[in-house]
Amino acid sequence: MKKTVILLLLNLTFVFFAKEIIITPKDPKNPDNPKIINEENKTRDEEPEVSKSKINLEYKKQNGKGNKGVVENFKDFYLKLSWENNEYAEQEILIDFVKTIKIKGYTMIKKTKDKLSIVYYFPYLYDISLKDGKLITDAKGRINEIESFTVYNSMGKEKCYTYFIRYWLEDKQFFSDNKSNDYLESPEVPENVVILMNFN
Repeated sequence: MKKTVILLLLNLTFVFFAKEIIITPKDPKNPDNPKIINEENKTRDEEPEVSKSKINLEYKKQNGKGNKGVVENFKDFYLKLSWENNEYAEQEILIDFVKTIKIKGYTMIKKTKDKLSIVYYFPYLYDISLKDGKLITDAKGRINEIESFTVYNSMGKEKCYTYFIRYWLEDKQFFSDNKSNDYLESPEVPENVVILMNFN
């Protein structure tokens, strides 16, 4: 009987101290990667609040479909382009002054491993209209910032691409999608590739 009472007291003491350990808060520490907590629904606010952000991009894809939304990093970078009748060999245009970018042509970059090559088609030829009304036709150069981007809108988010890839079979010397052996052919742009961007 005494052993049972002693064991019962020991168990209750252990449970009491265990509860103390669990509910005692530790000293607060600054997080390595702080996150903003939305107090209304207690969810992590890792994406911009589209309802409060100004829509800054409308875009159209090769299939004619498009959308609009918020892109966070489309500001404060320069387009380094060249075009005919430009007094400078290459000129930098701040993205904040650009109204539209229409993609007209691509440059090819091939990466080969064994018998398979991935051919990247990056935008390289553009018609660009500026917010002051000026139109620049056939501007040439890579704009890395627009090659892939994420658009946030009221429906969620969408990852967009202005470049595309094809597979070249080195041993057979043709493209896998259409069996063409013309490496320098003008390819069909896939339907989901963005070809027109309108900045607000």
